[in-house]
Amino acid sequence: MKFGRGVIRPFNFTLRRRVEGRPIKIPVVGGLKVGISGERFLLDVLELFLPKLEGAFVDVGVNLGQTLSKVKLVDPTRSYFGFEPNAACHAYLEKLVRANNWPNVTILPCGLSDRTSILRLHVSAHDATDGLGSFLPSLEERPEAVLNYAKHAVAFRFAELAHLIDERIAFLKIDVEGAELEVVRGMAETIRRDEPIVAIELMPDRTLVGRHEQTVALLQSLGYDLFCIEKQSNNRWAGLQAMPSYVFPVAPSMTDYLAIPRSKPSLLDHVPQR
Repeated sequence: MKFGRGVIRPFNFTLRRRVEGRPIKIPVVGGLKVGISGERFLLDVLELFLPKLEGAFVDVGVNLGQTLSKVKLVDPTRSYFGFEPNAACHAYLEKLVRANNWPNVTILPCGLSDRTSILRLHVSAHDATDGLGSFLPSLEERPEAVLNYAKHAVAFRFAELAHLIDERIAFLKIDVEGAELEVVRGMAETIRRDEPIVAIELMPDRTLVGRHEQTVALLQSLGYDLFCIEKQSNNRWAGLQAMPSYVFPVAPSMTDYLAIPRSKPSLLDHVPQR
């Protein structure tokens, strides 16, 4: 018996889930789907801070929409602007947004840096949408054999695209696998002007310590205090730990940080910290 090509392709369907009682539809496309159970602490952070803020959410490093899903679960009408240079992710993101009928979502097919250029995006040859994709060619925790496929992608200095966001930025998330310094440099003027909360992941990679120190120093020069997001054993958030400077984490879970503008101390009201 012969089977047509369509028979051997993975099935496409939509899962219906509820997170904290809120519904979400998760497309499964050729076996590909967004994970919403990871980074549970981020949902807690968004639930606490988004109600205090007016303005857009900007997501640098969208991947398959892990953060997008959490933002829309917490605040469905919040304007969301995402930057994602990996073309392999774009078709899935479109299906995710359409399946949930989310309004006010703009996905821009590019990365951000401190200058506009064509860069090599290093990804796994076996998983083109892997969230570990990076503009940096080789990192200590991910040897070259892991990110063994490179393709070209465009990255812009944010000032060249700022006109596309017609409201102030209230919350900025940066998750770009080692290239955070260039993103903050390229957005420095906007960060200083809008004073968003900045959520940033700094990978526990000793080859990046110098870059992380520069990133933290730059944020501090823009008027920010840095806090490590502490987590419980179930990955829920436990509060904030003040970080006067970057310190290599003593635990793998201590890689996520919030930068809070010093001019807005009320943002920390009722926030557990030490």
